[in-house]
Amino acid sequence: MAFLTVHFAERETPFKLKIEPPCSAFEAYNQACKLCGIAPRTRNCANGTCGKCRARINGRLSDKTQEELQKLSAQELAGGVRLLCQTEILGDAEIFASTADSSDLAAGKMQIVSAGFGLGGRISDYSDYGGFGVAIDLGTTTIAGLLFKAGTDKPLSSAVMPNPQRVYGTDVISRISASLEGRSAELFKLVCGAIDTLIEELCKKAGAAAADVSRISISANTTMLYLLTERDCTSISKSPFSADCLFGFSLEAGNLNGKREGLKAVDKAAAVYLLPCVSAFIGADTVACILSLNIEASSRAAVIADMGTNSEMVLFVPAENGKQAEIICTSSAAGPAFEGANISCGMCAIDGAIENISLVNGKAEFSVVGGAKPSGLCGSGLLDAVSVLRQLGQIDESGTILVSDCADDEEEIFETVAEAGGAKAVLFKDASTEISLSQNDVRAFQLAKASLCAGLECLASKAQIDAHSIGRLYLAGGFAKSFSVQNAVCVGLFPDGMAQNAKYCGNASLMGAALVLQDKHAPAKAAAIAQKATLQNLAGTKQFQDLFLKCMALKPQKL
Repeated sequence: MAFLTVHFAERETPFKLKIEPPCSAFEAYNQACKLCGIAPRTRNCANGTCGKCRARINGRLSDKTQEELQKLSAQELAGGVRLLCQTEILGDAEIFASTADSSDLAAGKMQIVSAGFGLGGRISDYSDYGGFGVAIDLGTTTIAGLLFKAGTDKPLSSAVMPNPQRVYGTDVISRISASLEGRSAELFKLVCGAIDTLIEELCKKAGAAAADVSRISISANTTMLYLLTERDCTSISKSPFSADCLFGFSLEAGNLNGKREGLKAVDKAAAVYLLPCVSAFIGADTVACILSLNIEASSRAAVIADMGTNSEMVLFVPAENGKQAEIICTSSAAGPAFEGANISCGMCAIDGAIENISLVNGKAEFSVVGGAKPSGLCGSGLLDAVSVLRQLGQIDESGTILVSDCADDEEEIFETVAEAGGAKAVLFKDASTEISLSQNDVRAFQLAKASLCAGLECLASKAQIDAHSIGRLYLAGGFAKSFSVQNAVCVGLFPDGMAQNAKYCGNASLMGAALVLQDKHAPAKAAAIAQKATLQNLAGTKQFQDLFLKCMALKPQKL
């Protein structure tokens, strides 16, 4: 038996964990993070290739590996920095940790993109409240917010930060399980603390006082709202997945869970409006998207694809020949690949993230967020990487990375290297950094892509309409920020004919929350949308399973 002492920036005192050597420093560190309710630098080991788990560690340790000698600088090695995934603890040890606040999900480095879908001209009658209001999109991965002055249509400030609940998993299923296993109070405190921090940051930027915030509107998926209110998740955890609460009401900021607990940054009596959900799988974030994009005013069929960890899809079919208009919703578990998570060199779209890759005159050109040196791939960069490698013939239709028969082949734009578990494609490499795409990364993209494409095909089939008749495909979510339609077509991200009228709409969920905050009539409109929308359940259906398998192929689609 031995002890690992971890020094977290978020804690005044070190955390001591009992361990049984020899043990992985990576696993021990992540366990300490979980017990402290702190988000780790990374939850996924990439066998030394991504470098995200570097930290200073002292004590009885294993020798440095070849991966560490290649990945770490001489200065880092001399200063006791190691890659935790490459280090075994052999006795008492001490880690000086940099956590998620300085990682690729760092608050302040992330951006909110509205793509022009503001509130100007959308408000007919302003909401009746005093002081300031905050609109929040409470996402599974990130939390974004806007600060407004009462009676205005332009935000005073914006802010975004990671959702700290991800210490209990990157997906809603993991968090539901954690809640049912007795962690509901911890999940509640984590999200309330994060929202408090977000509000304080918004007010600081605008020179306002958080105490003057009197109204908050929150858009989120159904699970996030359950965790925010510390509700029992049993009803949304098992078949028939019938949510016993669909929200659409206000609570006091200081009493979100019925136990006189909640937000601390604002007045306890401040009104917190939780937008209505459609079902356990179609949340208030989808309702907010429909509201903000006003697709019900469209004369042609329209689709919203919110590409995130849990891809929600909406098909609006206008009234025709005496048939009433329809709003059909569905969702499919895409996994976090679209957001750059669970990818060996994945990151959010912040400085250093490769967001676009294109082929120009036989060479690869990168677009990097902030113009910085490349340090990883965000979601759009992952799409482009797979697409470009597919165009070059270095990935086949099944998604297999192909290794060149000739070593040092000068004609190959990207080097492909055989390794345990499959090959990898090296996208960028210099003296200190290697950004590569592993076989597992490609499979993660294929699973996300197949889930989205199959879901959209099921929607079109349900409404008995042809994809070519869809007038607009709205792309929402951070993945779509730097979206390349050409590369999406190359790998068959959407059904044939659906991408020709694609348009990026930014964080439409946040814009919907802002409308509900500022427009007196928007809450009633949101409630009407939630009532009108119908759910198409894909889980376990043969049609979805068959389409999912078909859509795994990286096959170009027809425009």
